[in-house]
Amino acid sequence: MLLLKGGAYIVHLFDGFAVAPAILFVVFLEVIGIMYAYGCDRFCDDIYEMLSFRPSLFWTICWRFISPGIVLVIAFMIGYQMFQRPFQFGNDYRYDGIGMVISVLIVCLPISFIFIYAAYRIYVTEGKTLKEVN
Repeated sequence: MLLLKGGAYIVHLFDGFAVAPAILFVVFLEVIGIMYAYGCDRFCDDIYEMLSFRPSLFWTICWRFISPGIVLVIAFMIGYQMFQRPFQFGNDYRYDGIGMVISVLIVCLPISFIFIYAAYRIYVTEGKTLKEVN
């Protein structure tokens, strides 16, 4: 499919839409999951067990507040940049409506598997409530 005449357009769609938003979303979920779902104190206890010293207050503040904030700012900047200007390939081809639909699917499809797998794990784990699952 990428070797046909439209292959360069598809590669450009993947390059322009698939990489940055998906990676930023996964990083944001990872930071939120570890710091707020797992717990920053438990994470620091795990680091203490591995390295025999606790992380300083600087790292705790960075992990809890600064990192999620920076990731969100970068994500909004990339999202604004992606949808503010018309998406085009070179100077002569501008993607139409179906190209934008495909690009949104390229972003949303990999991200949706995170939530599908999380829902599956919650469903198959024993326990009646979400607190019992933890």
